[in-house]
Amino acid sequence: MAGIIGKIFGFCSAGSVERNYSAGVKVEAAVPVRGDSVVFSAGAGSISDVEVLHNGEAVEGADAQVSGGGASVQASAGESSANAQLPERPMRENFASDAEFDSAYCDYQTANMKNLIKEYPNAVVYSSVCYGCNIPPEEVFKNGIPAKGGSDFDVIRHQREVDKDGKYDAANSALRGSCDNAMVPAKFAGKGGFVYKLKPLGGAIDVEAAICRPRHLNPVTLQYEGNMFSGEQEISIGSRQPACQIEGYYEVGEYNETHDAHKLGKFVPNPDYKPQ
Repeated sequence: MAGIIGKIFGFCSAGSVERNYSAGVKVEAAVPVRGDSVVFSAGAGSISDVEVLHNGEAVEGADAQVSGGGASVQASAGESSANAQLPERPMRENFASDAEFDSAYCDYQTANMKNLIKEYPNAVVYSSVCYGCNIPPEEVFKNGIPAKGGSDFDVIRHQREVDKDGKYDAANSALRGSCDNAMVPAKFAGKGGFVYKLKPLGGAIDVEAAICRPRHLNPVTLQYEGNMFSGEQEISIGSRQPACQIEGYYEVGEYNETHDAHKLGKFVPNPDYKPQ
């Protein structure tokens, strides 16, 4: 980079973030959504060399185009190089028993969740979370919460319920939505359902902390805009949660319209709770 660039704005489908750069530093593409187009434009100076980074790592397959004088850089952010070594989703037909398959799937999920933790280090949730569903406790305490059929661990696509092409595809996500407040998943479970408190296998990611837009100045409207996911409480976890990860449950009772909330029964602990 030659000269002082000044203020550079990074645009993507998740919004824009203002950054300051000076001579001799690399452009850190901190906001790109993988697969989206990211544009950097500077009001002064020129850009002679660009390396597109994401969380400090070079973006594999990124295409950077540079023009001088009022400099503009366009970079199509490819898949993060951190994803290159991740294992493929195991298939049941390749294993002699359900137990062997489940062990392989848990390893596969843990590897992918660790990758997310590396990608979003400031959004990691270390505490237990709550997940609501209609699977009865006797089933969950014995077999846990089953894996979904999907294989996509991308937090953004999970939140938007789309595939890599941006088309609606909620079934392809390998993640589940949870929350640290049991009253929220109680609404999804409904009366007669259950809210399970669990220690997520492989870890958990706070969706708002991971992909929200920080408060910023819109360079077009010159107005300040707030968080893209303001009020979002979702915590993404891997879909498979073994029985040993389940701390216990609440049964969901009647809905109280005045408080816009369901009553929760007494917490019932899992006697075999031994999280990995």
